[in-house]
Amino acid sequence: MSVKDNQELIKKLEGRKAQVQQSEKKDLVAQETRRCRAMSLTALGQETLKDGAHKGKTCKEVYNKQANYVIWLLQHQPENVKYLNVQIYAHRVDEESTVPDPAAAPVVSPPTKVSSGNMPMPSEIESEWDEISQAPPMDKSAEEQSQMVDMMKTMMSAFSDLKIQMDTLTQANDQHQAALHQSFGAITQIQQNQERQAHQLNELETKVNQS
Repeated sequence: MSVKDNQELIKKLEGRKAQVQQSEKKDLVAQETRRCRAMSLTALGQETLKDGAHKGKTCKEVYNKQANYVIWLLQHQPENVKYLNVQIYAHRVDEESTVPDPAAAPVVSPPTKVSSGNMPMPSEIESEWDEISQAPPMDKSAEEQSQMVDMMKTMMSAFSDLKIQMDTLTQANDQHQAALHQSFGAITQIQQNQERQAHQLNELETKVNQS
């Protein structure tokens, strides 16, 4: 066999080796994912990290106290078996927090009065509505017509107040979302600065060792 033939064979074997390693890695990730998913959330939260800066700490402790670290793992180590338990714990906590609890759901009684726009009638005009809806048909006098006009004005004022309240809540929600987005951006920037400093430190240590 020539040197060229050997080199080609080595290249093929190295490619095959890389494929096998990648396949084995995927299998390990799948097995660890199934294991962590099969555990109860409480048991998974008590499991400890086996490596890294927070080795020996429980998944629950790291999740509750080291949010930046969990974010970094999700961004940079999503398929590292050593840290999958805390990442899956974070996913499961998020999943369970978004599932509504039927026992905690408020009991909503059906509205007794509904306007033409399918909105519940304000309580301050409900009694007036009862009086009018239960009264026998009769020719409306000028006084009755005036009462109807006043009632309609009251209804319009109540609905206007409701609209103002809804607009206020919408604005507050938008401000809350903007604050969350800003906080996440700040956390990301801090993480990037930490990574940059770690890289600079590694370069400095290399230079020191070489000197």
